[in-house]
Amino acid sequence: DEQYLFRVMSVFVDSFALEHAESFFAILSARQRASHSKGLDVLNGLDSLVDESLLYTSVSTSDVQEPRLAMLEAIREYGRESLVEHGEMEHVQQAYASCYLEFAEKAAQELSGSQQVQQAAWLERLECEHAHLRAAMEWMLLPGQDEQVGEVHSQRQEMALRLCNALSKFWLIHGHLREGWAFIEQVLSRYKGQVTLALAQVCAFGAQIVMRLGNLDRAEALLEQS
Repeated sequence: DEQYLFRVMSVFVDSFALEHAESFFAILSARQRASHSKGLDVLNGLDSLVDESLLYTSVSTSDVQEPRLAMLEAIREYGRESLVEHGEMEHVQQAYASCYLEFAEKAAQELSGSQQVQQAAWLERLECEHAHLRAAMEWMLLPGQDEQVGEVHSQRQEMALRLCNALSKFWLIHGHLREGWAFIEQVLSRYKGQVTLALAQVCAFGAQIVMRLGNLDRAEALLEQS
């Protein structure tokens, strides 16, 4: 059980909060229903991995004081190789991306509130999880594999639309304009699904971002499409 927990935690590309570790493992267990994940106490398992020096306590560099854990890069690479060997990488990365998509959408709801102190705290939390959000973006832009290529690709596209909408305010306020625009442009160029409200919102948010980058023609085209 602890070997399995070690393998799946190697998907985290940076230090992570305990709440996200629990959320990620809950998503993974619900989807995969692996026998070795049933009844596994995640927090106790993480404590054991810390005792064995496979994880270590990381000092947060943000004002958001949350307990965080991290894995040395060499150890993480070994864990990821083990994920590939066990044929678990795709399921684990999907759960990882879903975990941070849910976090981003929760943050977006909080940023819509009127309390500036609360908004500032959530913006700081998003900044703290930036590396994980980027990793989720990268996975969503990957093509599917094998016989599930159509289904998986469609699912990733829908998740990517949702993540664009969830992170748009964060990109605008914290000045991550080029990163946000690069992701939105790739998502829009690859999207082959139906015309939905989520797609219209991505076009509108993309217009706001690219307008600030000085491309007024592209902004106008996106607003018309929206």
